[in-house]
Amino acid sequence: MTHRKLSVALLALAAALTMSACGGGNSAAPASSPSTSTSSASTPATAPSLDRSQCQDPYFARTHAEFCANVPDTTMGPATSTAAFPGTGLEARVLSVKIGPADPTRPGKANETTLVTITIELKNTATEPFVFSSAGNSVTELLLHGQDLYEATSWTVSPGGRNDLPARLTTGSTTTTTSQFTAPASVPLSFSFNPSSQTLPTYTFAGVETLAR
Repeated sequence: MTHRKLSVALLALAAALTMSACGGGNSAAPASSPSTSTSSASTPATAPSLDRSQCQDPYFARTHAEFCANVPDTTMGPATSTAAFPGTGLEARVLSVKIGPADPTRPGKANETTLVTITIELKNTATEPFVFSSAGNSVTELLLHGQDLYEATSWTVSPGGRNDLPARLTTGSTTTTTSQFTAPASVPLSFSFNPSSQTLPTYTFAGVETLAR
């Protein structure tokens, strides 16, 4: 039985080869099929989309200088919102706001009679660590006052300020940074924060004076 099946298979193969040989003109069509692959091979592959969070890597920043030089726009939300910085998994929220009389040792402009202390909590929700720039040079913290968003005078906080942030924030970890400003009394206050001003959009928390305790 096995030999019979083999014979049948050989006969079928022979018949197929005969039909192929008789088809002369038609057999050229399959031979031309590689031209399809040649055509597709000549089409350049689509470049992978760039991620601004990669600009934190010095080598990437150098090789993509133009891309990393384009600072994104500012996003604004209420004081109670949580800022999410795209492509990083990093989140920020206002943890506390304190407003009191200006410190005589930190004189601001003539109309800046209050000292505003703001603490931000940062959390890494990504699967990779978030790397801060050395010495917090790219971390920006600004207090803006009034409807026209004038910039308040800022003061360095140490310890606990942006210069004391860790080198990196691992997955699931949180940290805080505190900043101080002198500003006019009884005016609307907005706080702008950016963990990497050269690569990420700035987030502005509007109406932070409403969180003061």
